[in-house]
Amino acid sequence: MYTLIYYDDEVRERQPQRIVELLQSDNLICELKLPPKNFDEVINQKADAIQIDYDLMGAQDHGENITYHGNTLATEIRNKNPNIPLILITRQAVIPDSMSIKMIGSDVDLVLFKDDVSKSPDNARQKIITLIDGFKALSKVSGRPWQAVINLIGASDKEARSLREAFPPIEGKTWYVPQVAHWIQNVIMKYPGVLYDVLHASARLGITSESFLTDDVQQFFSTAKYTGIFHEMGRYWWADRLVGLAKDLLLKEEIQGVVSEHFAEAFVRIHSTLELQPTVCIYDGTPVADRICYIYKAPVKLSNSIRYYPDSRPPIMDEARVSIKAVKESNDFDETLVDADSFDLVSELWDEEDAR
Repeated sequence: MYTLIYYDDEVRERQPQRIVELLQSDNLICELKLPPKNFDEVINQKADAIQIDYDLMGAQDHGENITYHGNTLATEIRNKNPNIPLILITRQAVIPDSMSIKMIGSDVDLVLFKDDVSKSPDNARQKIITLIDGFKALSKVSGRPWQAVINLIGASDKEARSLREAFPPIEGKTWYVPQVAHWIQNVIMKYPGVLYDVLHASARLGITSESFLTDDVQQFFSTAKYTGIFHEMGRYWWADRLVGLAKDLLLKEEIQGVVSEHFAEAFVRIHSTLELQPTVCIYDGTPVADRICYIYKAPVKLSNSIRYYPDSRPPIMDEARVSIKAVKESNDFDETLVDADSFDLVSELWDEEDAR
């Protein structure tokens, strides 16, 4: 049984009380409290995780207004209880986009939106419990060599070397629980390269996400499934294992060529009743597309995309790419995030559009 303390400035209002009701279960107790006036009060709080409303300005303590936001409280708690996972809960309108979420502070381990909790409480609860389990697992091996973290992740020796190139938060032999938890969730799971999510795994194989998720395909790639720490935050596969299994199949079936163009052909030879659909390029509408457009989150061919630099992903990760379609049509495309060589192409594409 886990305990979640939930700080909110409107403890008498129906919405936070409803959130408590939705999150509570046989294995999670949720305690609703007013935020503390004195930060020292949080030292003695016994909880497995702490959830904080972002906007606490309406709270009062003995008639005095609380004068800090939820991320400020999160920072204080992190300083005093570093191994307790911290969750920020708010409304979408308060933090409207991913860039704003990044700006709330590195001491927050998970952001939940109240509407999402109301729509899918089981999913929100599972994320909280997964976060707690992950922090507890890391805390148990805290102070041990880095290999203890690698063991929790479940990486092979080769994968461990790739992880070393993904800028892990380790100084010499020293590492800390919250920083490692953040790195796993916001670097290793976020950027494709060491792990693949459904979208990137299916594109790498040249088949649609729906085809990739069929039972037969999932069984074939079962040994590539990521089952390490925090795995219940999403569905991921080890990139090298996934591609390796596909290459072995092509070799077994004596098919030459790249994985994305021939995996489906090889697979239907051993599953003759199954039809795998190829990925279709978002720009020209033809198969096979084995890259993902960063803006549209859809398959695109290498030849119909350009390199994009929207983030600080480690070099070991797959490069981000943006489709020509997005360059021409999307307001989200930022020409300052392409390299010098691609900038000339962008200018040409825009000139073509203006000439129409």
